[in-house]
Amino acid sequence: MLSVMLLEVRHNLRYDYAVPVTFDPTVLRLKPRTDATQRLVEFQLTIDPLPGGQSECVDVDGNDTVEMWFTGKHRSLEFNIHSVVETFRVNPYDFMVSTNGATLPMAYDQPFLVALAVYRIRESPSDEVDALAQEIVTANDHQTLPTLTALCQALYERVTNDLRSMGDPMTPSQTLQLGQGACRDKAVLFMDACRTMGLAARFVSGYVHSPPQETPTGVIDHAQYLHAWAEVYIPGGGWRGYDPTNGLAVADHHVAVAAAPYPFLAGTTHGVFRGTDGSSTLTSTVQVDAVRSMV
Repeated sequence: MLSVMLLEVRHNLRYDYAVPVTFDPTVLRLKPRTDATQRLVEFQLTIDPLPGGQSECVDVDGNDTVEMWFTGKHRSLEFNIHSVVETFRVNPYDFMVSTNGATLPMAYDQPFLVALAVYRIRESPSDEVDALAQEIVTANDHQTLPTLTALCQALYERVTNDLRSMGDPMTPSQTLQLGQGACRDKAVLFMDACRTMGLAARFVSGYVHSPPQETPTGVIDHAQYLHAWAEVYIPGGGWRGYDPTNGLAVADHHVAVAAAPYPFLAGTTHGVFRGTDGSSTLTSTVQVDAVRSMV
């Protein structure tokens, strides 16, 4: 029987500006996707100020977006999102790898090689990442799934978590050299290491449910944020998620919102504001709760 986790997501995203500003057309990517791993049950979006118009669109990577345009000048822009999502994937290894995908470096069949080309491009190649990838591939006898599991675990152990709410991801070599990074930094590093092995990898933004943890001194309620991880295309398994921030393969506690070959194409918002003072402040709160599990 199908096991289902029902997750409720509440996300508030607010931008405040030093002076009244005007907005160019703005794109929002915060609508959870529906696919083989999850189903969007409910989605509510409120925008303040109300846009002059808006349109639901599908972007170049197949992500649901809301494109909106505004009139007048404003001191703030706020989005409130409420989503309810069913997640299905209890076992992240519920597939059989095709023979041609069992070992590394990956050799995809045509026409997959052409279709996946953009997901295999390395933006910032480095000797450090090459060496890391080769170390893990060799230690796991060039076997695809053991290598991916070991890479995810290695980044979890070697790169300390660093909460950084704004800014582009660091380059993979920067993250590796510093030994610390935000979830998006770890995701980009994981992707680059995969691409050295010939694997297609993409960046994913979304949410993760981290239930309260019981300890000898009490219950720890984890802070929650917008999250990022990576997906790898495995012959026989399709796109499969790996979360190096938590050191695990993605299953039913993750809610994917957008995926793309480059992080900026999976970003939550994209737009430009215009005013005499360029300063702005971003505040964001996220709450992910398990409503229930059902079979």
